Amino acid sequence: MLLGLFATIVWGCQYSTNRFIFGTAVEELDPYLMDLVKILTGALSLIPFLFWDGGWRKAMRSLRHDFPMMAFLALVGIAGEGLLIFYAGKFITAARSSLLANMSPVFTVILAALWTRKMPGWGKWLGMVLGGAGLAMVLGTQSSDIYDCSGSTLPGDVMALASGLCWAAYTVFGGETSRKYGGVPCTFVMLLLAAAMMGVVCLIIRSDFSLHLSWQAWGGILFLGVIATGISIAFWYIAMGMTDPAALGAYGYLSALIALVLARVLARERFTWQFLAAFALIMIAIYFMNRSDTVEKEAKGTAV
Repeated sequence: MLLGLFATIVWGCQYSTNRFIFGTAVEELDPYLMDLVKILTGALSLIPFLFWDGGWRKAMRSLRHDFPMMAFLALVGIAGEGLLIFYAGKFITAARSSLLANMSPVFTVILAALWTRKMPGWGKWLGMVLGGAGLAMVLGTQSSDIYDCSGSTLPGDVMALASGLCWAAYTVFGGETSRKYGGVPCTFVMLLLAAAMMGVVCLIIRSDFSLHLSWQAWGGILFLGVIATGISIAFWYIAMGMTDPAALGAYGYLSALIALVLARVLARERFTWQFLAAFALIMIAIYFMNRSDTVEKEAKGTAV
């Protein structure tokens, strides 16, 4: 639970960090190159952990036996999700990107139902309805902060929602490889594969590898890479193997709350009552989405 708590707190801070980086270095910033830097620093941060419990051996075995799945997870859950949620910070505020990205539990249930062909319980259906209502309210409101550039929020909205969908796919399809090879080896391999993918993208679009950024922007990038991308993802997958994933899911409340508070305190973001109502709806939706099927069955049995 402590490992999961650490990852949750870090991820609650990343939205304000994204917004800060774009707000202070938008002209110099290449989001594709920055995603590559994040991924590489994240991979480097995990190297010491691979010397424990045969980590290197497990990493190599995952490449040999499950390369297609590892490549897919790297594309969707590392390169894709990381780029989308980072780039969204250019167009929308930290709190808005946090709420839209936290629709991932809804996408997770839908994907899991399609993959396993098992119908979700009543709680998850209710969560999907409430989450959809909250999403509609978020998209119908506008908010601003000290970095506001008065442009359209549509690109950022689409990116944040897509990042939630990517994380849902990563969660649904990544569980088996994590159980087979361990959280740290899997995360390290996926980071390397994602770095290779983003490196190709940067070469195709001819990114400027001179990296002219302020030290504040570099600090934010390194935080996102080492702490938020490398260590936190690995810690989360370790935690999933040590405790009930449903219990970890409740931390979604804390992540969104941290993002909301930091957006108000650091970026002086202004919220409408509709936005706060949408926040409440999505938080309630996350609660119902994280209810385990066992709890729902027990409640049904008690009622009978």
